[in-house]
Amino acid sequence: ISVETSNIGQFCEFGWYDWVMFCDDPVSFPDAQPVLDRYLGPSIDFGPSMTAKILKQNGEVFCRSTYRCLTDGDITNQAHIASRTRFDS
Repeated sequence: ISVETSNIGQFCEFGWYDWVMFCDDPVSFPDAQPVLDRYLGPSIDFGPSMTAKILKQNGEVFCRSTYRCLTDGDITNQAHIASRTRFDS
């Protein structure tokens, strides 16, 4: 038993298959266009802390440390709703 507090944020912040947004192509601010993908869980064996496995729409799985959850505006946006429907079809 350790007296150190473990960081469990990567296990609590997102659930399996939650929607996430991130910038797929390296572009400079403010031209970044985030894309919609799915969170598959923490990538324990790759990258820095909080790196996650992300599922792209084409089925490719990759690791990223910069991603975010959907905002309330994203959830209610008709374009996002259509994208989410296409993603799982």
